[in-house]
Amino acid sequence: MIIFKMMAENKKQHFVPQFYLRNFSIDGKCIYVYNLESSTSFRTQIRTSCQEKYFYGKDPQIEKALAPLESRQAEVLRKITETCSISNISPEDRILLQSFTLLQYARTKDAKENCFDKMAQQIGEHVIKPMMKSSEDLKTKGITDEDVDSWTITHPAAHGYGMLAAIQDRKLISDLKLILLINNTDRNFITSDTPVVKNNYLQAKTSPLTGFLSPGLQVFIPLNPTLCLLFIDENSYHIRECGSGLIELSERRDVLDINLLQLLNCQKNSFYSRENDTRMVEDLHNEVKSLRKNKQFRVRTVERKQNADGTASEVVTWQFEGVNYRRKFSFIKLNHEYNRRFRGEAKREERLHGFFRPSRRQIAGDMNGGSF
Repeated sequence: MIIFKMMAENKKQHFVPQFYLRNFSIDGKCIYVYNLESSTSFRTQIRTSCQEKYFYGKDPQIEKALAPLESRQAEVLRKITETCSISNISPEDRILLQSFTLLQYARTKDAKENCFDKMAQQIGEHVIKPMMKSSEDLKTKGITDEDVDSWTITHPAAHGYGMLAAIQDRKLISDLKLILLINNTDRNFITSDTPVVKNNYLQAKTSPLTGFLSPGLQVFIPLNPTLCLLFIDENSYHIRECGSGLIELSERRDVLDINLLQLLNCQKNSFYSRENDTRMVEDLHNEVKSLRKNKQFRVRTVERKQNADGTASEVVTWQFEGVNYRRKFSFIKLNHEYNRRFRGEAKREERLHGFFRPSRRQIAGDMNGGSF
């Protein structure tokens, strides 16, 4: 009887936590939804939103393991939303905010389908299948190249590994400046089924610059209708900060453009707190319908060489590329000197190597653009 109860509790698994969505609910139970596919809005229960049956698999261990971490993350968000400040958060709180941001980005349905599942398939195509084709043991068993080509190779736990990496890799954004945006306009912040969104003023021909190590990165996470977190590469910009990590927004357009990033990046549903926000969301959706683009999973061969034994080898990279919609905000101005040096480095690398994948710094090994 106890085992049955545990399985029932973990059957419906959330990819956006309920504690987060409650911040956009007046009663803590229900939330308004705008569905981009049908262009319709409705009110629904939070417990049935952003969840799927066995989303993380039938083993309940993943969601059970998330529970204590979510509890600590929820406490940090509560501290910020109750005080409208980030000056009172501890170094440990900042680490929890970083882990919340990276984990939330990695755990969504959008990330599962467009990143981790596709990565597993591409590794199957570019790594596992070539190894199988060269296996003498498989050939003696009558398995042909045509047989191998006909198979689809996936990994059922790819999403889980991606989430684990996200939790462990908080240093990806530990150098970004943390800012709390306070909305003083008559328009509310909204959120979505993909609430962590990226933006960048910088441009490179061969990269959208939406990776967590990209120079110029801006990461927005709405916390409730009046507060939004911003992680930003402060070297790339001049930021209009009020002190103590706060920026007060008085221009409606800034709030609307932050909301546009939600609609441009979400998979299906946006969420908001009041019924009278529906018209705003509808208008914003009409504004960006033609701009929404599919996210890409790109496979690129960056090096090929002939080995001394007659075999050939190549270095292949896999990259999940979001779309850089380059929304501009009144409180963020481009550092033109930084941009000038960045563009010079980008042109040089693209000319030499045919592509440019810059990094703000070196995390491990020698990365292109580490000086940025």
